[in-house]
Amino acid sequence: MSDPFIPKTSVKLQRGDFAMLSREDGRYVPLVFLSPVPGKRVVFYGALLAVLCDTAYIPEGKGRLSIAEAAIIDIDVFSELKAPILGNLGEHLSEPEVEGRLNDLRTQSLVWGRRTPLKYANNITA
Repeated sequence: MSDPFIPKTSVKLQRGDFAMLSREDGRYVPLVFLSPVPGKRVVFYGALLAVLCDTAYIPEGKGRLSIAEAAIIDIDVFSELKAPILGNLGEHLSEPEVEGRLNDLRTQSLVWGRRTPLKYANNITA
């Protein structure tokens, strides 16, 4: 992806597309698109990664990034939190971990509202 953008639906998003959420302490946590929710365009399976960044970009050489929290998330989270999609971290995700989290979400139906990811991002320690 070349230019940052705020998605209005999940249709064009791909696994690994991410935005950075700004925490209360000034650091950032990546919010990652994992998968569309079948039949839904305005919610998606997403996750916060277990990494804290001092800037709104992932530092080089981070390697594999693990999932801290995952849920079904409202697509308006990006506009509500002023967090555009910045790029794709798909190569840094573990496919077995992602699939495991998706299977868990399909059975538990954990749903977050537009601002809930920020609450969880503020609690991440890495």
